[in-house]
Amino acid sequence: MGFREASHITKVAVLDWKPASLLNLVVKRLLNNSILIKEFGINAKLVLRDFRAQADLFYRFFPKQVEQGSRKSTTLDWIISRCADATGKTAPREIMHLLNSAREQEVARIERGEDAPSDDIIFDHTVFKPALATVSEARLGQTIYAEYPELKPWLTDLEGEKTEQTLESLCAIWKTSEDEAARRTQTLVEIGFFQERESGGLATFWVPFLYRDGLSLSQGLAEE
Repeated sequence: MGFREASHITKVAVLDWKPASLLNLVVKRLLNNSILIKEFGINAKLVLRDFRAQADLFYRFFPKQVEQGSRKSTTLDWIISRCADATGKTAPREIMHLLNSAREQEVARIERGEDAPSDDIIFDHTVFKPALATVSEARLGQTIYAEYPELKPWLTDLEGEKTEQTLESLCAIWKTSEDEAARRTQTLVEIGFFQERESGGLATFWVPFLYRDGLSLSQGLAEE
């Protein structure tokens, strides 16, 4: 579908990307596909001048939701939130990687003989979660471990653990003192791996969806 990872976009340039800008980026990538434009009779110039038309075009080709249900988020909100780090920032690179991976998942579905999505939808809702797992593994390996190799042992120790940890549970996992665990958690907060929260008056450290699949984390609060 013409999606390519936006590797030319630096870390500094992605800090303030908002949902509207991310939608615009995705739509521009769609409109770079001349076959899509011709097949569906799309006026690219008109779409790019009208934000509402961009949203309509997105949902012409994407399912309304990834997870079905009246209280579940829309597909665009799901993508943006799942690709966000613990600071709440979403990088265009992760968005593009997820969509490339979703395309590969969709091709695999069709090759297996599964039903194509209905109407003009080009991605079945089931392809996004496996695509996110691919993004998660790449984000850990190509960004976190590559940029902060000294932190890798701390993170690999968390593999298979819960998505929300306390200082006490981290002391047990890392087999270290409370002071050292506090130092490590602060470092991981600063790089956007942990988000500090509070649960029942207790400080906890929450891992965003972006990193969960790469470490096989399970939903929930760790037992102390």
